[in-house]
Amino acid sequence: MALTFMGANTAAQDYEYDLPIKEHIFENGLRLLVIERPGDTRVAAKIWTDMGALNEIPGEYGSAHFLEHLMFKGTPTLGAKDWEIEKPLIDEINATEKSMIAELNRARNDIRERGVFHDYKHEQTTPEITRLQKHIDDLERKVEDLTVEGTTMKWYQGFGGTRLTASTEQ
Repeated sequence: MALTFMGANTAAQDYEYDLPIKEHIFENGLRLLVIERPGDTRVAAKIWTDMGALNEIPGEYGSAHFLEHLMFKGTPTLGAKDWEIEKPLIDEINATEKSMIAELNRARNDIRERGVFHDYKHEQTTPEITRLQKHIDDLERKVEDLTVEGTTMKWYQGFGGTRLTASTEQ
């Protein structure tokens, strides 16, 4: 019986795909691979980048993860109930986060366990860190009320997307 299954497995491995893939490389290095399907009214796309932890330069770690997050941040209109109200809140969150970073750096010797930025003892804080974190939390709750939950996934799936493997939407 085992020989029966081994034979089926070998046959599957011997199959060759013949996909009519057209390749175009732009001057900026962007590589486009296309399979035309005449009569199909949809376009499916996958975006790969030749970057990741393996491609990072010592001293520049984290850029691939940062770019991944940028790809999933959305737009001012996608998922926003009222962008004119939401934008100043987002700007204030960003400014408060900068103040938080400055305070964490100022107090780092007192609150860090190791030399990693976010690895500090949360129970050991300063009044300013506590105040800034509360302010960020309050602002994020306001933004949450102005956001249509799940918009990115609804659009993605609505246009035929499947198996989204990365997201920053919560």
